[in-house]
Amino acid sequence: MLGLPKIDWASLTDAERLQLLDAAWESFLASPDTLPLTAAQVREIDARQATYESGAMQARSWDVVRAEIRERLRHLP
Repeated sequence: MLGLPKIDWASLTDAERLQLLDAAWESFLASPDTLPLTAAQVREIDARQATYESGAMQARSWDVVRAEIRERLRHLP
């Protein structure tokens, strides 16, 4: 990875690593059209979208999922 700072992942806490992931995800949300997707990924997204729109799948917001992940991390040894 050219131009990126090296991160000593082992020195970070679970919460710090999660915060980095959250920041990366938020940056993608700011410009979702810039994500390079393979044809297989596009097909999978389309299939999931169709399943969701048919009512066969329930979705949860990122805020809910993130809160669940953070809660699980709090209980790790």
